[in-house]
Parts: sequence; C-alpha cells; structure tokens
Amino acid sequence: MNLVVAGNKVKVQLDPSERFWAFHLSGQIELPLDSIQDVRLVRPETEWNELRAPGTYVPGLIKAGTYYTTKGREFWYVPKNQDTNQSCLCVDVSEGYYKRIVLGSVMARQWQSQIQAATV
Repeated sequence: MNLVVAGNKVKVQLDPSERFWAFHLSGQIELPLDSIQDVRLVRPETEWNELRAPGTYVPGLIKAGTYYTTKGREFWYVPKNQDTNQSCLCVDVSEGYYKRIVLGSVMARQWQSQIQAATV
C-alpha cells in the first residue's frame, strides 16, 4: 500500500493482495484534499451494527474492505501486525464515496504528516 498526495487529492494505492482481501476492484482510492476533516493516528472502535459489504474480517488477523456504519461508508485495511493506534491512520472525509478511511501501516505517521502539510 502506498499513499500519495498529488495536486488536490490524496491517492491510496492498493497492491493486488490488498485489493483481493478488501474485495476492491480498483487499485486506487482518491480523496479530495478540501474534503478532509481530520487526520489522526487511532484505530477507531468497531461498532456492533456495522455491515461488511464487501470485505474480509478475521478477528485478530485482518479487517479489510468496505464497511457501512452509523457514520456512513468506510474503507478499512488493517492487518494484524498494524493493529495498534500508532500504526493506524484514520482519515475522516466530509464528501466523497467514503466518509472514513482507516489504514494500518508502518508509514501511518509519515502519511499523517504529508496530509496535514498539504491541507494547511
């Protein structure tokens, strides 16, 4: 997985295995910079009434794909080894297909800095 800030968009690029686990046909998710409300390092709590459609969830192993929650449509890709607050990037978005993106990566802190620098 890679995150790139280009022009007025944040682009999340998924590799083939990430696309497989997330059941995501496109290799990229784009977020308009001006619609980003908050960027933080936190793994949001899972809600009991969220609906996974489509995606993969294996407790303690992976949470990936599209989830429908009380906040709206969310995209998650958090593997077991990145399931901590310091390695989860949470991006809240006001407009667009997804209302929240949650990514587990060792690059989370750097990505947070990139997005915050671009939205200032």
